[in-house]
Amino acid sequence: MNLIILYASILIQGQTMNLEFKNALFKTQKDCKYYLSRHEDFVMNTLNIHLSDFYPESTILYVDCTDKSNFKDLNESI
Repeated sequence: MNLIILYASILIQGQTMNLEFKNALFKTQKDCKYYLSRHEDFVMNTLNIHLSDFYPESTILYVDCTDKSNFKDLNESI
């Protein structure tokens, strides 16, 4: 069974970067979506703080759940 992760895709200077939310691993897509719906404010605040500290010129494209195996490598964890 593959793990489901919560991740964000952001745009930085014309490049797309994917960030994984550490401590957010789920057994099912449904569990991940439920967590995101219940904790969206926390997730977005955490992401915005990280981006303002490290990537102030970035734009959030989307935040979603996916099978971790869909990424060969994630750029970083937050």
